Amino acid sequence: MKHIFYLLDGFSPLLLKSKYSSIYRNKYKKNNFINKIKKRSIFFENSYGYGETYSTTYSMMTGKDVHKSFCDMPEMIFSFQKSYNLASFYKSKNFQTIYYRNSSPNYPIDGYYGRYNDSMTNDFDFVCLKKKNKSYDLKSFLLEKDILNKKKKDKNSFFFIHDMSFHDSAKVYSGNSKSHISEADAISLDVKKNLNLLGYKKTVDTLFFLSDHGLTIKPFNEMHTNSRLDEQKYLNYYKNLFIDEKLKFTFFINSPEIKSYMMIKKYIISTDVFKIVKDFNHSQRIQTFLKKIRNYTKNEILISIKNAKGSPYGNFFYNFIYHFHFILIKNKLKFIYSYKHKDKYLLEKNDILCSLKDTKIEKKLYKKVNEYYGLKSLIIRFIFFLISYVFILPTKIIKKVTKYFNVFI
Repeated sequence: MKHIFYLLDGFSPLLLKSKYSSIYRNKYKKNNFINKIKKRSIFFENSYGYGETYSTTYSMMTGKDVHKSFCDMPEMIFSFQKSYNLASFYKSKNFQTIYYRNSSPNYPIDGYYGRYNDSMTNDFDFVCLKKKNKSYDLKSFLLEKDILNKKKKDKNSFFFIHDMSFHDSAKVYSGNSKSHISEADAISLDVKKNLNLLGYKKTVDTLFFLSDHGLTIKPFNEMHTNSRLDEQKYLNYYKNLFIDEKLKFTFFINSPEIKSYMMIKKYIISTDVFKIVKDFNHSQRIQTFLKKIRNYTKNEILISIKNAKGSPYGNFFYNFIYHFHFILIKNKLKFIYSYKHKDKYLLEKNDILCSLKDTKIEKKLYKKVNEYYGLKSLIIRFIFFLISYVFILPTKIIKKVTKYFNVFI
């Protein structure tokens, strides 16, 4: 028996055929492989992450609060600490555990990347963090580790597949809505191929299919690719940080016990994925599972996202210690706070954003903002900044010196 946690990086659930989207609605969507496997599944319609990979996937894997675990300060030396995770859970059930990520060969594995990778791969028996060369793929990894031999193949196995194919596609990363949909259809065939390689059988195995966030379409993606945008251009673009196409992640469960399509409409955040996977394993019947998850599906959620790379607001210090935006989502409304921005508070309703006065902000958001950016929090985060920079600065100097001398070699 296999349990497969397949995470297709950057794949918005609003790319799926049946979903409404202000960006994708007028484009043709094929009934591709991902749509087909979703048909007989439990689908979590309102799943929200933190707009980027590291904090979202770490919280999925460990169930840890992103602020208490300092995922909002990734370069801080105590971020992404190792913890009991989904691999630990499956090992306790006597599963062999396999982690595969098909990042490019030059994917960095030092600094906070190293801490993140160590925490994510804790308690995995076989690990691939990045491709060894351009032609290296899932099949290469499985053959290299001899995972396809009968003895290992017959074991109960937990696979965590972090597939970067969609995210790293040039058609997607710097593309428009049409190219996103076109590439989603193409990548779905790769997903099918990879599941076949793992020997996935829908009558026996369980598939948790996810993403971590959506990707920003052209030209708004300049917020993430440019180091600094002109202020007016940024003000025209930055509201695209808050749309569902960016913040929602895909999440559905396909298993032999699930006989028909079921949609969970209440809100969840990425931390809840950890609990949901565990509860699904502990439940003997689907109805028991559905009753269990009522304990943490919510009528409202509060998430945060970091400052865009191209933002003219903030500086190195503030970008280091804070997420810049908090978003309270309830009743299909978004109440948004943006640190150091001209419009501090915004309300999104029916895809339209308007400014709000402090007096009209929800108390939960107002309280969180005052705590997070308050003096006590600032002092603690400043101390962590100083401690971390003592370790970071020498590394930065060595890299710059090495790069300088490499130019003349």
